[in-house]
Amino acid sequence: MIKYDNLFYILNGGDTFKFNKKLIATLGIELCALTTYLIERALNREEKDELTEDGYFTLTDTDICLYSGLEAVRLSKIKKLGIEKSIFETKKVEGVEGTFYKPNLEKIFELMISEKSVSELSYERIFKEERADEKFTKESLEALTFRDLRILCKKLNISFNGRNRKEELIDKILRNQENSNLQIEF
Repeated sequence: MIKYDNLFYILNGGDTFKFNKKLIATLGIELCALTTYLIERALNREEKDELTEDGYFTLTDTDICLYSGLEAVRLSKIKKLGIEKSIFETKKVEGVEGTFYKPNLEKIFELMISEKSVSELSYERIFKEERADEKFTKESLEALTFRDLRILCKKLNISFNGRNRKEELIDKILRNQENSNLQIEF
């Protein structure tokens, strides 16, 4: 029989990562995993006085994949996204193996203390192209995936079941919009 106190102790030990739910909701699981790993490494390097004067530290892609659980084929896209979102900075130095990283702790902290709920942040990430002043059109809904339509139905409290086809979900959303003159707001 498992003792939950022991499980909690293991999860809070030094060999684990803790993911912030708001970071997952805002960044997605992969970028959140990389961000969490970079923060952990930065704190570890700071303790050992291994940061450069401007706060950077070096890591190889192999180390990141090995210790964060991220797939090597996805790493460059994840890093690019993190740089675009100003989650961290990178630089290459000639003659040094690996890349220098510097997490933007202020930006990360802002994301973590957002007043929005985890649910709101998740919907914003998934439907980032939606604007509050636009009504849904059949064409805009057809551009969404079946999965995204189901998520949108959930967000709008529109009932559906596993047998509904994509066209049926679109019709339900449009009918709901007509009935309530609905506009999505984030």
